[in-house]
Amino acid sequence: ELSIEGTTEASVQVTVYVDGALAGSTTAIPITEGESTSVEGTFHFISIVLTPDQENTIKIEARDSAGNTAVIEGVVFADTQKPVVEIGDIPEISAENSMEVKGNISEPATFEIFLGEESVAEGEGQIITETVRLEEGENNIKIIVKDLAGWEVTKEFHVSSDTQPPHVQFNLEEGNEYYQGRADTTL
Repeated sequence: ELSIEGTTEASVQVTVYVDGALAGSTTAIPITEGESTSVEGTFHFISIVLTPDQENTIKIEARDSAGNTAVIEGVVFADTQKPVVEIGDIPEISAENSMEVKGNISEPATFEIFLGEESVAEGEGQIITETVRLEEGENNIKIIVKDLAGWEVTKEFHVSSDTQPPHVQFNLEEGNEYYQGRADTTL
């Protein structure tokens, strides 16, 4: 749906067409300021129905009582769906301190990648290809995609980065007697 408001001469008949079909008609209401009335008027159209997921040609025609007309046209794309975001494989555990984030977006959009609460990359288009540096331990990665109509999609992932070899430390329990080839001890 689309709402339209504007100004023209007072008492002019204003008509809206969507793709050539009549969508609404009203008379411009004179603007009053205090006790004086202006020669200008306002008009409002609320909830003009558009055809979803395609371009709609909008034509607004103003006609005065003498038959004079003024016309303005424009095109509006009615985007009724959120973008579809497909992200490639994101591992749960990585032995690296960075990873490649790759993805596809179903329509032109902007994207921003966060590591925790910090923005680490942003861009626009239909392809995401960004390298994200990971911190040792648990990493929360969030990708926010927003299309031109304002629809927003969020994808979240958790990746553990483990770049350090394991470290083991132990103490042998000391004893009095050990026999060659048969020594046992408690750690």
